[in-house]
Amino acid sequence: MGKENYLPPDFRYEVVEKLGINMNVCPDQLICKIENGLLGPENRKNIDYGKKCRKDVIVIVLESPHKSEYSDGGKPLGPARGTTGALFRKKFSSILEKSESSLLGSIEANDYEIAFLNSVQYQCSLGESLQKRENKIRRDENFLKCLKAGCGEDLCRRLEHLKPKIVINLCTHGYRNLQLEVDLYLREFCKKRGYVYVLGSHPSTWNFGYAYIE
Repeated sequence: MGKENYLPPDFRYEVVEKLGINMNVCPDQLICKIENGLLGPENRKNIDYGKKCRKDVIVIVLESPHKSEYSDGGKPLGPARGTTGALFRKKFSSILEKSESSLLGSIEANDYEIAFLNSVQYQCSLGESLQKRENKIRRDENFLKCLKAGCGEDLCRRLEHLKPKIVINLCTHGYRNLQLEVDLYLREFCKKRGYVYVLGSHPSTWNFGYAYIE
């Protein structure tokens, strides 16, 4: 990529509603180590796509940043800063143990870094409460516009740079099945490159009986 601060395609003013949206790109981050299937202390670092990644990485793919991913002044803080991140740390290891795939064995046999990547690095929710149906619908519409206008390919480029051992798609469903839309970009892409690829439920649902990773 050759850029110290890699930005997604500059399509945003054409496809995303402008009113209230935070156009600051939310950076992808390395979150912590995972050793013997257990998460280590959180130690967030922004991923610099201008430098070669020399770590064995498990990528957690999410959808797009929301309120907690920005400071009150609009500064981007990184993915999964609120409930999503807290539930991921609390329950990820135990959910892996229940996975029907051989994923846990692979993770326990090696040490990795966990990375959080948003499929779309812009605030598609416009920072509005997703408890309201109309706001969630708008988030979904903005997300799909971004994904199809360049962010889907951009996500694949970021994965290509990291060359992860494992990719876990934990995108939310929303009203438009956003996870499936992202899956259409990732499944064949990961297969061709030899990345292990699985789906799981969004961490925000892990307290409500919907917790799974394939």
